[in-house]
Amino acid sequence: MILVRNCPHNNGIHTLIHEEQSLVLKSSYSNEAIIRLKHEHSGYDWYFSQTNMSNNWYLNYFENSSGMYSRLSVGLFYGSAGECYKNISYNRKNILRVINYYKDVWPSSSKKSLPIHGDFSLGNIIFSKKSLAIIDWEHFKIGAAPWGFDLVNLFYEAIFFSFNNAGNLTKNDKETFLELRKVMIFTLIQGESFNCSLDALTNFIEKNSSIWGVFKSKLPVMNFSKAQRDLILELEK
Repeated sequence: MILVRNCPHNNGIHTLIHEEQSLVLKSSYSNEAIIRLKHEHSGYDWYFSQTNMSNNWYLNYFENSSGMYSRLSVGLFYGSAGECYKNISYNRKNILRVINYYKDVWPSSSKKSLPIHGDFSLGNIIFSKKSLAIIDWEHFKIGAAPWGFDLVNLFYEAIFFSFNNAGNLTKNDKETFLELRKVMIFTLIQGESFNCSLDALTNFIEKNSSIWGVFKSKLPVMNFSKAQRDLILELEK
């Protein structure tokens, strides 16, 4: 087995790949982390029901003198995780692919509250030539946000990682941001869809912080500097 993540952000979850069985194994002894594994299991339940994907997933619990231990097993998805730390112009084609994929997984609805992934990021999407797959559903919640929330989060995370060390955006990244935002706005014009703006995104996260708990402050979109935020708000006008 190969250890691929060892409690990132101190989340208490170890992630391994079992190559012989083609499984991703996520395990923890932490009570809080076990709750997130339960959320992830529910997220995969919902996701696979929406996509009719063929996969094996199950959640096991073990209890001994040391306490509770839980392991989530999910069939391995083949492809490459998105490069979320690259700039938005580099990721343009993949973002367009994700927008179309999101519409397939989350059919448009007039309902005000729909399920959310909670950490919808290019880094949590496996890309292959013919298909996409969404992973890491630890913050999944039913009936949590209007249609499009996760998509807006991914979009603004992409621009967050586009700022250079001086806190600026290149001309190409600004143009790509404006182009993709037009696509986003067109996509989101339906029913009770989420508003494609940085203020709408961060205000919603603040008001619903219990979804993320201590991990709210680790969300990239919650870490824009004032100067970066002002620049984004200016581009949105």
